[in-house]
Amino acid sequence: NNVNLLIKQASTNKKIRIPGDGLTEAYTVLFKDLLNGFLKAVFGASKENLFFLFPKNPISLISFAHMLQKKDPHIAVDFVKAKEPQLEINIPEQGEYLLDEPYNIQEKINLLDLETIDMKLPESASAERESRIPKINLNIF
Repeated sequence: NNVNLLIKQASTNKKIRIPGDGLTEAYTVLFKDLLNGFLKAVFGASKENLFFLFPKNPISLISFAHMLQKKDPHIAVDFVKAKEPQLEINIPEQGEYLLDEPYNIQEKINLLDLETIDMKLPESASAERESRIPKINLNIF
């Protein structure tokens, strides 16, 4: 996914390649928060039948890249041509968001150690695939 790829690029190359104009939106979640939300859904006392394990508000890829730059000012940002257009996602109005609001992504990024993080991507993640926009941007890091 795009966010994991941006983190990998930031940690290994200090250069982030953003597809398109960078306005692609992503619902970014720290893995630990995803697990906590899942536990809330299973063991919580909610009467809702529909739960959302992502933030209420998405973040653009360029905003995420700038947050990585705040953590490490030596990270450069480049734009590359996007291969596919982003599809619009319609989220139902009813349901319960299980993550804290507002979901502070900068705080989550500050928890990352970009020097030692090991973001393994599939071997098929070639330079051509790096510029693709996934159809759904739910990103877990």
